Amino acid sequence: MTVFRGLTWIETKLFVREPFQLFFALAFPLIILVIMAAIFPMTPYSGAPNSTTYYVPATLGMVIAAVAFVGVPVELAAYRERGVLRRFRASGIPTWALLGSEFLVALLIATIGALLLVAAGRFDGRLVDPIEPLGVVVGLVVGTFGLVGIGLAVGAVLPNARAAQGIGLLLFFGGYLLSGGGPPRDAMPDSMRTISDLDPVTHVMTALQAPWFGPGFDPAEIVLLGALGVVGLIVAALLFRWE
Repeated sequence: MTVFRGLTWIETKLFVREPFQLFFALAFPLIILVIMAAIFPMTPYSGAPNSTTYYVPATLGMVIAAVAFVGVPVELAAYRERGVLRRFRASGIPTWALLGSEFLVALLIATIGALLLVAAGRFDGRLVDPIEPLGVVVGLVVGTFGLVGIGLAVGAVLPNARAAQGIGLLLFFGGYLLSGGGPPRDAMPDSMRTISDLDPVTHVMTALQAPWFGPGFDPAEIVLLGALGVVGLIVAALLFRWE
């Protein structure tokens, strides 16, 4: 456990030193929240009492997606490219410790992002408190687990940071556009909503929005996201390349 704690601390410091990752994880969702909340009126918005209450949990889903799809794969692939993973293996660091530390760092960044977004919503003055706060917390933790599992599976096999960055940005922006982080799903045609249902980011946003402004905590989404995380971890562990 000492190795695990030390590795998590190092991973946290390395993450916050990367301006590219920090921008997509914290700054970009905050910018989207401010713009979208300013554009749309206070009238009920896609089931939420106003646009701010809709976009706070929606952009929180973007924070999780940014960490999981841009941060995690790029970090692992960069380590592989620089030979850091080879040194980790020579030092006896187990795969579970490396993958577990990536999840904890992602959860920490997601929590910081949640606090920033809520603070921005409070400053806006229109944010309505969650109907089921515990449900939002569960959605945050399990949603992070689900998307990070996918990110770990991607980062486990890619040879370099450039490839990981390209695939990660594709997953992130695809999730942003399809899940309701930008245009709400209510505004999409049926064909696009069908495609959106296949995007894991959509299920993270549903897991966050449902307990925030209704219809309430959705256990099916939590089970699905948990299953995605487990499958992602298994794939990452089986296919993980140290070199």
